[in-house]
Amino acid sequence: YFTSFTASRDGGLNMSAVGKDYTSVARQLVAFQEAKDFILMAKISGANAETGKIGNKKFISKTVFNAQLRLDPKIFIKKLNE
Repeated sequence: YFTSFTASRDGGLNMSAVGKDYTSVARQLVAFQEAKDFILMAKISGANAETGKIGNKKFISKTVFNAQLRLDPKIFIKKLNE
């Protein structure tokens, strides 16, 4: 899930998010990359796993990460001659 976001006028979108594990972070990146009709660039940074422990077993309780997107400006503004 996404916890916060900031957007810029030029189509930049930065989001903080929480995933189940590194696999879920990778799957989110692939989903962004496959949305070529409105996402021009997608990048994930700062993925950090938070771990827990039950008995002797460690587990990833969640993974916090940041996503940076560049959205196609055409989804916001349509030029009159298009």
